[in-house]
Amino acid sequence: MNSRKSIVKGSFWAGLRYVMVFLKSILLLPLILSFCGTDFYTSWILLNAANALLLGFYDAYIRYVANHYNLYFYENKEKAGFVLGSGIRFALAMSVVISAGCAILLLLFPGATAWVFKTSAAVVQAQHLSVVLFSFAVGNILMSLLRFFYAFNEPVGNLWKNFRYEVIFSVFELLVLLLSIVFIKDFASVILWNCAVYLVTAIIYIGLAVLRRPEAFLLIRQGTYTEGRKQFAGSIPFIVNNFIEKLATDSYALVLSWFYYPLAAIRQLVSVRTMTNAALSGINVFQTVFVPKMQEFQTRGNKTRLLYLFRLIWMFAAVIMGVAVILCYPLLERVYLIWSRNKIEWNGVAFAGLFIALLLTLFGNLMLFYLKMINKTRPVLIATATKTVCLLGLLWILPVSLLNSILALAGAEIWVGILLYPFLLARLWQENGRTQLRLLYSFVPFLIIAVTVLCYLKWGYSLPLAIGGFVVFGGVVGTQAFRWLPNSKVNSIDSEQLTVDS
Repeated sequence: MNSRKSIVKGSFWAGLRYVMVFLKSILLLPLILSFCGTDFYTSWILLNAANALLLGFYDAYIRYVANHYNLYFYENKEKAGFVLGSGIRFALAMSVVISAGCAILLLLFPGATAWVFKTSAAVVQAQHLSVVLFSFAVGNILMSLLRFFYAFNEPVGNLWKNFRYEVIFSVFELLVLLLSIVFIKDFASVILWNCAVYLVTAIIYIGLAVLRRPEAFLLIRQGTYTEGRKQFAGSIPFIVNNFIEKLATDSYALVLSWFYYPLAAIRQLVSVRTMTNAALSGINVFQTVFVPKMQEFQTRGNKTRLLYLFRLIWMFAAVIMGVAVILCYPLLERVYLIWSRNKIEWNGVAFAGLFIALLLTLFGNLMLFYLKMINKTRPVLIATATKTVCLLGLLWILPVSLLNSILALAGAEIWVGILLYPFLLARLWQENGRTQLRLLYSFVPFLIIAVTVLCYLKWGYSLPLAIGGFVVFGGVVGTQAFRWLPNSKVNSIDSEQLTVDS
């Protein structure tokens, strides 16, 4: 099952998966700017932002069903298989409906595509942008369907097989993207080649699944649309949550265009955020390795081990960010300037602000990840809805500027990550404010990093300041590591068993 060996394998392949995500994030921007220009980059940004919103509800349903499969697996394998098979049947039908809806909206009404790309209907027709957006959406639907088959590997300790496939797919996808950007350059052609990769790899994966796991298709035949619809109804809060969550993450560029932010400012923000999101993607991949263990501890009511995994992931994220940001901050600036080919205006305050916003996101993201993983739809919806209201409210109140768009992000993250998520977890675990303080204690290393970045803005980077900040940071992390060592006297007092509301 989920042994130490499977976690090590998962971590290895997750690390390679992160390398591919990092390479894609880092290589695409300079290549696009060098060979295709800023207009191509802007279209790429808006295409991905629109696609994230379009598929937000679809992704949420898949994750909801997969979570139920994992949670039931430890109690009733037959029921788990029935739930997953029914979910796949319903999702296949839903994918046909979604694809048909996209075809009608995008191909018959070019104005919808023009609104996405902030251009005219004439340009949409001349550059075949409706076909591009439709093909990209359908390609991503196909890739999302494969995640149902990933679920078969998760509770039996074979999560690493999913990452292995993702690594192979990512290599193929990145190679095709790079070659098409360098040699073809036309936006529509580049995206259609990318969609062809989705189609080919999906067919190959499903073909291999037929050969290696024929029992998976038996479960699909045994599943029912009625159960699939039941799962869909239960996932509606997740669907709403996923949609509005995208407004503050993958689709933030589209939101800024709604508030009449100039495209130059959007390019600035997205380019820097691409750099910071590379770190967020790495942590997300790392914490995914522990999903089966977390779900196992949740099912068994072992809150002590859950809390320990929380602290372990936070500590890992803090150490990575502490070394990168406190010690290597000037290097990050120089890397960005080289990376962007000096074709996007530099803004040091925005650069620092987005790194501070990233620290807030890293802390709160784990708690949201946990709530989603155990299908706690109501607290997830409350958190994401209020976060979005906070974000849009700040964007409405604050004057249009790059810095204010970052302040809005940071304000929304403070609301959910520092104030709301710890409160929701304390209620879920039937505890009081003491549990909230335990969770917030893990934020102290992130806070030290943020304060150090603010000091760099005020007085400039210097080696004594960096060393001083890192010594304080290292002392806090070391103290926390000592207190949280498993089976230590301190840990046994601080992490007593608490009831989990399953």
